Amino acid sequence: MIAAGEPMGSPGAIRVLVVDDDEDDFVLMRRTLGAATGKYVLDWVDDFEAGRNEIGRNAHDVYLVDFRLGPHSGLTLVREALADRRELAFVVVTGVGSRNTDLQALDAGAAAYLEKQELTPTVLERSLRYAMERTRLLSGLIEVQEGLRREAIHDDLTGLFNRRHFMERITSEMEEARRYRYPLTLALCDLDDFKGINDRNGHPTGDEALCRFAQAVQTDLRSEDLAARIGGDEFAVLFSHTSPARARICFDRIRNRLLYQVDTQLNLRVVFSCGICALNQTHETAEQLIADADHALYRAKSVGGNRTILFGRRTSTRLRQV
Repeated sequence: MIAAGEPMGSPGAIRVLVVDDDEDDFVLMRRTLGAATGKYVLDWVDDFEAGRNEIGRNAHDVYLVDFRLGPHSGLTLVREALADRRELAFVVVTGVGSRNTDLQALDAGAAAYLEKQELTPTVLERSLRYAMERTRLLSGLIEVQEGLRREAIHDDLTGLFNRRHFMERITSEMEEARRYRYPLTLALCDLDDFKGINDRNGHPTGDEALCRFAQAVQTDLRSEDLAARIGGDEFAVLFSHTSPARARICFDRIRNRLLYQVDTQLNLRVVFSCGICALNQTHETAEQLIADADHALYRAKSVGGNRTILFGRRTSTRLRQV
């Protein structure tokens, strides 16, 4: 890489990377920007691979890319870079242009397209600033969209996934487990005496109980596991590559952790019941797997709560207490 140095730049100057295989064209762009009103620092690389590497460093504010880079297309470079990071500002330049080239550049994701013979300080500077502003606005839009997406799939109170997202994911997780033949285990949990907590202490304390349980679950989960709040005090955890016995051990740890988190000021102790079921050949739908785990949960609640029960199929009740 060749740096242009400081004559046309200063602290706060816009950093521009020129990717062009012709040094004369780089000199032209340097001279043109030198006559502009803004402050710029130009760096130059002269081939496709060097451009890819330098763009990957994310050390520049805007990128001037030649349409043709030896045997490669500059548009390929633009597309590849934007596929990795959408918040990059590109201006494509060419020695010989056409209407079709213009459309191709914009379709690749460039903010502007310029023909070298028509470059003026005003046009080049305006194009660079437009590309940067467009990227800034796009970054803001992406951030808003990501925020909306997070809100759409997460529970506001606990931060876990919500029921809708869980139901979308469980079917695909079941398909993956069957395809690659690994164990998949579902646990359904709810808090014991949750209504009593709300009635005695108020809903803020009930919310605190939900959050404490969610935090305890998140502490014990791996990145491939899926935890969701699917109802008022109802939670679901889908364990990938995990047997029911291992899932039970996980909830034993969670139960013990919560046991020592007694809040005397709030008079709060979080206790929960859990039903666990492994995916098997009888579960044709997610609803069937959920129903069996819910059956185990119901039994856990009906025999006193504060316990985990595994779903089984050898007896009429098909349940085993642990």
